[in-house]
Amino acid sequence: MISINSNTIFNKYILSFERCEDIYNQIISEINVKDNEEMEYWQDFILNCIEYTKIRSKWLISNSSARIEQDAYRNIVHSRLIVKLKIIKRLIEQKNTTVTV
Repeated sequence: MISINSNTIFNKYILSFERCEDIYNQIISEINVKDNEEMEYWQDFILNCIEYTKIRSKWLISNSSARIEQDAYRNIVHSRLIVKLKIIKRLIEQKNTTVTV
């Protein structure tokens, strides 16, 4: 059985799965798959998402000493992920489109 803290569920900074799916669908509809540059940025973003997901998955089951040991690397990967997302955001904005969060 998984225990979920009810404070976490209602935290205004956490998006529901459905909302994340909506945002993803908005983003993916704006990516031009025929544009090599856009696809390269998109693939970089997805690869960073995968890497960060692996780290966060392990983070949840790690003890505090393991977390301390991995924290610097986790921060680096997170920062790279944010940079990649900002690039995608700028690509979308260049098309005079926005993604609603």
